Amino acid sequence: HASLIPHNFISPLLTAATTHLDMSIPNCALQEHCLWDEEPPGNELLKVPLKREAGYMLPPEAPGLGVEVNEEFLKKYPFKPGRPSAPLHRDGSVAVH
Repeated sequence: HASLIPHNFISPLLTAATTHLDMSIPNCALQEHCLWDEEPPGNELLKVPLKREAGYMLPPEAPGLGVEVNEEFLKKYPFKPGRPSAPLHRDGSVAVH
């Protein structure tokens, strides 16, 4: 009987996925998302940006996750692997202090 509040700060694509999760479970209290989803360049990742209405995220209604990724965005902002900020062991596992 615990409320669920999904933590989401990655992208509008993850917001679409978690919005569908939220709609399918009875104990979702809130959905965190970043304004990056709603402002350039973040809102350009999807061909049709996600919509909020009166403080509520509207679930996309198209098939699958309900969104289509803008391929031009991916070309403009290619993935660049970064170094993790967490301390790691030699095998790559996270080192807990």
